[in-house]
Order: sequence, then C-alpha cells, then structure tokens
Amino acid sequence: MPSGGIISVEAVNETIGAPTARPLAPGRYVRLTIEDHGAAIPPEQLPGLFDPYAAAKFGSDRFALSITYSIVRRHGGHIDVRSEAGRGTTFLLWLPVADTPPASRTPPSDVPQTRPEDLVGARILVMDDEAAIRHLTERVLRRLKYVPTMVADGEECVQAYRAAQAAGTPFDLVILDLTVPGGMGGKDAIAALRAIDPAVRAIVSSGYSNDPVVARHREFGFQAVVPKPYEMSVLADAIQRVLAPRAATAEAKGTSG
Repeated sequence: MPSGGIISVEAVNETIGAPTARPLAPGRYVRLTIEDHGAAIPPEQLPGLFDPYAAAKFGSDRFALSITYSIVRRHGGHIDVRSEAGRGTTFLLWLPVADTPPASRTPPSDVPQTRPEDLVGARILVMDDEAAIRHLTERVLRRLKYVPTMVADGEECVQAYRAAQAAGTPFDLVILDLTVPGGMGGKDAIAALRAIDPAVRAIVSSGYSNDPVVARHREFGFQAVVPKPYEMSVLADAIQRVLAPRAATAEAKGTSG
C-alpha cells in the first residue's frame, strides 16, 4: 500500500466437519485472516499465485508466497486468497490446532553443536538457473551474515569455485540446483567440484523428491538436500549442519593456537 492504509489481522477458532471444497481434514483449526486495502493483485496473476516458478515472470516477491504455501501445507493447513480491484486483498490461512504439546528435540550427540554466530562470514556459492530464486536466496544468506556468490549454471559454478581456490579464498559451502535446462546441473557440477576439491561441502536442492540424486545424495557427494521451493528455515538449518564441522575445526585450531 504505497499510499498507506490499514492491514488487519484476525485469528479465530474454526471447526471443520464434513469434507469441504478446501483440502482440509475434519478437525479444529485456527483461521488467520490478513486483509489490506491496497491496489489488489492483477487478475492475470491470481492463477498459480503460489507457484514458485511464476516468480520469474511476476517478480521475486511472489517467491515468498510459494514458501508460505509450502509451510502451511506441510503443517496440514490451507491458504486461500481473495482480491478485488479498489477493495484490496485478503489472505486466509487455516492451521490445525495441536492436540499435544510439541516434543522437545534433542540434537544427536554425534553432530557438532554450532551456534549461528560461529558461522558468520562463511562464503557460500549458490547455483540456480532461476534469477528470482538467486535473488531471494542471496538476500536471505546476507541476512544470516553469510557471504554469498550467485551463479546461473554448473559451468559457471565450477569456474567460480576454481578461481576462489586459486585466490586463496575458497568457498565454505556450495548449494547446487539439481536441474538446469540446457546447462550443467548439480549432478555433473558436484562431480567436477570433487575433482577440484575432494573435501567440498555441498547441498543439493531440487523440486523432484523422487530423483535418485535426492534419494541417495550422499552417494553423489552431497552432505544435505533441501527441497524446492525453499523453506528458508530448512535451508538455514541445513547450512548450519553442513558447516558445523568447519566451525568446530576452526575453533579447535584457535584454542590450540
């Protein structure tokens, strides 16, 4: 709302009984209603509003909606939108009510416990053919106080990695998109990177969960996998887990020195 205005947020309890047109199982939900009085979403943008690949056409802000959609669906909820010119936009989110308190998670004892601040300044090379995804990922990584470098395909990734090694400023981690239409994807890129540096740390990202590289990512040289569209909290957690050994090694060297 560039001219200002009011955004209203409302939360109410709602019980879903018989099956409805919305993909919600019967049960208790909290329904969040977020309403603005802006210019509304153009009608041609409403179909596929939560599709991450539409962001390349309509702008990177659309990618945030696909992340929201993914998070809500993974929690067993649903998100819907109404938009009308001159009246604004209303988003409705249904989230299931928890019947039991969440179980506490105890990190595995064999995983080094690393604080996010221990990883500040880590150099991360990101390869993705979608400009909108590169833009959003770069913003998130900078917010997490990492130092990102963005490239569009595997060949450019390999060149950047080799150049950084030669300059004495190697990357601490690479994040590789598995599929790059018409270019080198993550599978070939990780093979080339391992030829340069057998100790390369890498995360593979893909929207195809049944791909063998995703299912057996460690066999191909990846330490973690992050599904697309990204849930940024999942990406941040994966980065921290993969970089934990690096931080632990650096801390040990500092202590011994």
